Amino acid sequence: MWKPLDAPAKPGKLQVIAVALIALSFLHMPGLFVLSRIEAMQEHAEPFWGPRLQAAQLPEQVPAGYTHRHLLGVAFSLPSDNWQIAAFEPRESTCILVSGDNLVQLENPAFAHILYDDMYYLLEKDAATLEQKSLTSPCMVYSLFRLIEDCPAGVYKFCKDNCTGFAVLNSYASRIKLYSDDGAQSAEIYLRHGSSAPDLFAVAASMEFAAPAPADRYFAQGQACLLSNDIIGAQFAFANACWLEPDNPEYLFMLAGAISENTRPDGTRGGIYLATARHLLKQALEISPEYMEAVELLEALTALEEE
Repeated sequence: MWKPLDAPAKPGKLQVIAVALIALSFLHMPGLFVLSRIEAMQEHAEPFWGPRLQAAQLPEQVPAGYTHRHLLGVAFSLPSDNWQIAAFEPRESTCILVSGDNLVQLENPAFAHILYDDMYYLLEKDAATLEQKSLTSPCMVYSLFRLIEDCPAGVYKFCKDNCTGFAVLNSYASRIKLYSDDGAQSAEIYLRHGSSAPDLFAVAASMEFAAPAPADRYFAQGQACLLSNDIIGAQFAFANACWLEPDNPEYLFMLAGAISENTRPDGTRGGIYLATARHLLKQALEISPEYMEAVELLEALTALEEE
């Protein structure tokens, strides 16, 4: 039946159900928090409201067997030397590295820094203060953020030159969060399969902010790595170039080609590596649709993935 334009429409059943589900989800979050804290108390002898903040004892030197890398404006060291770039989003400043069954995710800026910029009404001094409260504060607002930490076994704080950091030890995803004292920079490293405290502290000791070189210098470095058959070195160099100039189709093309050479533990090509390479090539073609080398490589990788 026709209704005048100013007549209020009654909400439909789907709208009512959607609103009810959203309301229930918010009511359910405190319950999830309580259950997570009870689990933490039982497994790790933590206080109910959050883990105790401890001082991290960082090693003076990074142990032997670690490889130093520089990516997304952050310098860091990781155990072993065969970390390959598995996924990369230059515009979002995030990267996933894989070595065998181990996985590391690097993000710049840190998640709490994004929250700090958006949640100005919390009136915190800086992002590092927000991070510390989200890890240890009894306030429910901060405690709900802590659900993503999945009941950490330990939370540690450390101070370095002009930086403050936190190391979160967890069997599922240990994390290192670094904040510059001037509040301008932050970064996170996720060790997705967990790690021991010594490994976590070794990575934390190596982590620091590093001013990037010009994009064209990274691009030249990547080409030099290819000539010496250093595919992994080329990936990091091209990734830095793409991060600095994400709209350069040639940089995206070269990074895609380097990542497409990665192999899985069984020695075969495919999986996430080809998916990431194809994604980067599509970005390059959005910028430069007539880039024939990118078109040909995309066709070749698509055929390879379909085999």
